[in-house]
Amino acid sequence: MWDLSSRKFRVAGLAAASATLVVIPPASAGASAGGSSGPQAYPVPVGGQAVLDSVVAPTADDAWAGGFTLGTNGFSPLMLHWDGSGWATVNVPDTTRIDELSSTGAGDLWAMTDDQPLRWNGAKWVAVPLATVPDMNQGGTLVADGPHDAWYVGGASDPNTGSSSSLVEEWNGQAWTILALPAPLAGGGLVDVAAQGPDDVWVDGLTSTGVVLLAHWNGRSWTEVPAPATGFAYTNLSELMIVQPDDVWLAGWGETTDESGADRDSLMMHWNGSTWALSPTPAGNGELYDMTEAAGGPWAVGDTYHEPGVPYYAYALRWTGANWAEVTVPATQEDSFDGVAAIPGGGVWVVGATTNDADVDPTVAPLLLRYPTD
Repeated sequence: MWDLSSRKFRVAGLAAASATLVVIPPASAGASAGGSSGPQAYPVPVGGQAVLDSVVAPTADDAWAGGFTLGTNGFSPLMLHWDGSGWATVNVPDTTRIDELSSTGAGDLWAMTDDQPLRWNGAKWVAVPLATVPDMNQGGTLVADGPHDAWYVGGASDPNTGSSSSLVEEWNGQAWTILALPAPLAGGGLVDVAAQGPDDVWVDGLTSTGVVLLAHWNGRSWTEVPAPATGFAYTNLSELMIVQPDDVWLAGWGETTDESGADRDSLMMHWNGSTWALSPTPAGNGELYDMTEAAGGPWAVGDTYHEPGVPYYAYALRWTGANWAEVTVPATQEDSFDGVAAIPGGGVWVVGATTNDADVDPTVAPLLLRYPTD
């Protein structure tokens, strides 16, 4: 299988052969269990093979989607912009994949690539170099938190000892600064960050034994907060999202056993202001990769992949206020939803990819859909 989101690559080598862009015709599915009607697919102005990994929507007429194209020379960055009437490509500095987009409004827009952060200055995308440490890893995660605040989580690996360490940086409007981390946060297991003001920041990760690690920054110091046991033999954490100080979500997935081809079930945790607890999701396979706070409540997206050669589909959940319910997705096999973003005024954008999952000459094309939130 081609696992094409940067957060979930499963194969190192990808076919370089070009493919014709697959454009899914507009469709409207019936009402879902989550109370939302089906999606409308949009043409993607890209030829050849491509994946969309992330999407943000500062306004109804201003949205961005990022990912990468695949060619004979490997990955090239792909950035798209929505102006209210259509999607068009936008140039970015020389880099590889665009892994993640984050925005708090039209004047605050960031992109995280495999090797550096990018920021939109109102006219073009520019590189904003991180503070560096020896043996710093490429990539990482980034969240915007206003025009003068942003946060980054990454790490470093010592090639001589094999040891790893986590790295948290804050942008103050001028430069990135490295924050000191207490143990065990410094131990190399942090994977994501969410912020709602410089004194309300969460990070998550996994310890060396696979235990979920959660910690909060209050503007002065870090506090580790106990996390519930997931019950999985293997746990993967994907997205951390703050709605309010007493309403925080963590999405991911886990494998039920250590055996090859084990079922992969969705994972959701919730912070109510005092404790973290598991939030049950519908039974069945489902990996979750991204979340957004939409009109009516949070959405989470992913796919149902769990074993090579077994058909899988896109996967989406919506919080009803009482429970998580599945949302209607296209019936196309080998679809994956990798990113989701609420649209101001209503609706959500969803991006991802569809592939033929072939062992020989696999092909992949981007997905770009819009759901109403009725």
